[in-house]
Amino acid sequence: MRNMGTLASMSVSIVVRGRLWGLISCHDDAPRGLDLETRFACEHLGRLLSLQIEAKEDNAEVEGRHELRSLTMQIVAGLGESDETLQGIVEAPELLLGLAQAGGAAVVFNGQCWRVGATPAAEHVLAIADWIVGLSVEAYASENLQADGAPFASNLVDAAGVLAISLSQVHRHLVMWFRPEQVRSVRWAGAPTKQLDEHGRLHPRRSFESWEELQRGRSAPWQPSEVAALGELRQSLLGIVLQRAQERTAAAGRLGRVTLAKELAEQADAAKTHFMAVLSHELRTPLAAISNVAQLAASQVLPREKLVDLMSMVKRNVAIEARLIDDLLDLSAVAAGKLNLSFEAVDMNRLVEQVAEMLRQDMAAKDLQLTIEPSATPATVTADPVRMQQVLWNILRNAAKFTPRGGSIRIASEVSGDEFIVSCTDSGRGIEADALSRIFVAYEQASVDSQQRFGGLGLGLAIALGIVVGHGGHLLASSEGRGRGATFTLRLPLARASGAAPPGTLPQLSTTS
Repeated sequence: MRNMGTLASMSVSIVVRGRLWGLISCHDDAPRGLDLETRFACEHLGRLLSLQIEAKEDNAEVEGRHELRSLTMQIVAGLGESDETLQGIVEAPELLLGLAQAGGAAVVFNGQCWRVGATPAAEHVLAIADWIVGLSVEAYASENLQADGAPFASNLVDAAGVLAISLSQVHRHLVMWFRPEQVRSVRWAGAPTKQLDEHGRLHPRRSFESWEELQRGRSAPWQPSEVAALGELRQSLLGIVLQRAQERTAAAGRLGRVTLAKELAEQADAAKTHFMAVLSHELRTPLAAISNVAQLAASQVLPREKLVDLMSMVKRNVAIEARLIDDLLDLSAVAAGKLNLSFEAVDMNRLVEQVAEMLRQDMAAKDLQLTIEPSATPATVTADPVRMQQVLWNILRNAAKFTPRGGSIRIASEVSGDEFIVSCTDSGRGIEADALSRIFVAYEQASVDSQQRFGGLGLGLAIALGIVVGHGGHLLASSEGRGRGATFTLRLPLARASGAAPPGTLPQLSTTS
């Protein structure tokens, strides 16, 4: 100090919000002392000045916040028709850039990037966005990206500083503001590295020579009011993104429901047309046979043997007609949940044998090999014997119908826990995956194999499923595909559950389930 010609010095600290804001520095070229009263007065002056500076900064911040909030509201108001990408923000660049006093801004939505003003190239913006998302922060502010380690920062003159708000912690969805490099020249009272003289000492006249530092890579600092305003903008944008996503979901749902309803209506019309055609064919065939027999009998006198044959033919066709009508009535009862069931103890091993015996003649006509493996333990089930016979009849008849000549059918039964399980496996044509999902759907018999019709309305398995469900059981179908056979598995509880439906009722079923 003496070398500088300063023989007295004094400083008064200016402290704003607990931090040293500046100093009032006093010097004299002659020694000088201050009494206690003067020192108290200087200290008081410093405190008053600190309060004044703090008040002026607070007022300026409040005014700035009001101005920034107004800009925020204008930006949000302009997004009335924007989608969740918020691309519409860049359509008002003066508002977007003015909000953060930035030179450029960008909206990033996953792989898309919309820019305005002076910004880095799109690929660099996306790289910085990835880096910021990796920090897992809601807002990020930096006035020196290069020092913070951001990618490409050393080559980004237009983005020395960045302020970003993230709208997702998972996806790359951000709004970013960029400030250019602000080269600053700072004059210091002495270089931090001192030059020693030839004797290895500091020269007293040169220690405090003015030293100028050139600072690069920094932008103007982001003010707290700017960071706070962008935080408010983030909350508003999150609300918009959420609302747009909900609107899109609701619209997609409405469109999906309309489309689905249209498709279902078309399918229903097609199914109705198909059903009426099949029903007409199935009912007309036996009626035509009966009509032909009646005309033949009325047109001429026939011998007794011929009349017996014709009456047998009439009887068979009447039985076919009756079975079709019974199937339609049963399906209607299943769908309405009103299929009458009468429960009693049923020996399922014996019932399987009886049904197989009823079909044995048909199987012999096709040279089918039938193997029955009854349960090793008694298999008494509480069930409706007539309806269980109907279920087994449908399963075995289908196996015989779809198994080619010389094939095989295996029926295996077992008692497992509190269930009776019987499976019917054939070596027939098999069921393809798309048809397997519809195998229990009413009127679908023809669509399982569009190349060949086997007669009937395709109601048997739909009715069987309804009966099994009414017993609290399960009926499943499986196949490894065309030409590899199929297996139908019936699982029944040995005893009716306490909460099961009483006789004469059946839970409401859909014929497409």
